[in-house]
Amino acid sequence: MKVAYDGVGSGKGIEGALGGRFTFGCTDAPLTDAQLAVAAAAGKEVRHVPLVLGSVVPAYNVSGLPVGARLRFTGSVLAELYLGRITTWNDGRLLANNPGLKAALPDLAIRVVYRSDSSGTTAIWTDFLSEVSAEWRTGPGKGTSVKWPVGEGEPKSAGMTDRVNRTAGAFGYVELSNAIQDGLPFGEVRNKAGRYVEPSLASVTAAAAAIADRIPDDMRYSLVDAPGDESYPISGTAWALLVYPAGGAPDPVAVAFLEWAAHAGQAHTSELLYAPLPSALQLRLDGLFYRLKARQ
Repeated sequence: MKVAYDGVGSGKGIEGALGGRFTFGCTDAPLTDAQLAVAAAAGKEVRHVPLVLGSVVPAYNVSGLPVGARLRFTGSVLAELYLGRITTWNDGRLLANNPGLKAALPDLAIRVVYRSDSSGTTAIWTDFLSEVSAEWRTGPGKGTSVKWPVGEGEPKSAGMTDRVNRTAGAFGYVELSNAIQDGLPFGEVRNKAGRYVEPSLASVTAAAAAIADRIPDDMRYSLVDAPGDESYPISGTAWALLVYPAGGAPDPVAVAFLEWAAHAGQAHTSELLYAPLPSALQLRLDGLFYRLKARQ
């Protein structure tokens, strides 16, 4: 089978799937209850199929740091940055997270950057900020698009990485894969267990494994702030959305491809800089694929 792929972002992926333009659309943010209700009212069923795992990392452009040094952030500091409360790189709250880098962090303005398009990366980032900050949760909140208190917007991952790369003092959030591919410095984040964890493929899979037994049957869940010493706290999932007529059957070719992707296809995730699904989640998916194929 042949798959034609367009990297249009989660917002367009959702629109294309629900609008019937795509055989399936992909998103880093599961549909909300309201979105599912609209689909149901239009006579459509929607199934979420986890494909790969990823992480969103705090990326920055700060010169003068020691070679190999990686800045550390707590969730509260990340929220304060995007609330506009931390405005310079030598702020005491950043220094407290990085006591060994006090002399290296400059008196330089922080240039906050956010995604201006509808973005699953934004959904994961703001989901985490809402989890760790009551003020963020009741203020901007979470979603693929929010009203940012401060900063400058850039569309798509390429726009974000380019702006951070070329702007002294910039701070933004990008997928781990983009940061690695573009050589963008990124930091560690303190997790629920109180440990600073470097974002990696292993620490993302650890986050998913920690909650696998609590994932609901509809496969809508969040990986942010997962328990476990090794869990990276800003982890997320890329889902495929299968949309088909209520009471009907999904495209059998699409189901076959997605079943392959969730099993044998996982061998290719690492080379693409994404993390594989844990075996416990793959077992849960077997039940979903059984039900989908029973419709055919």
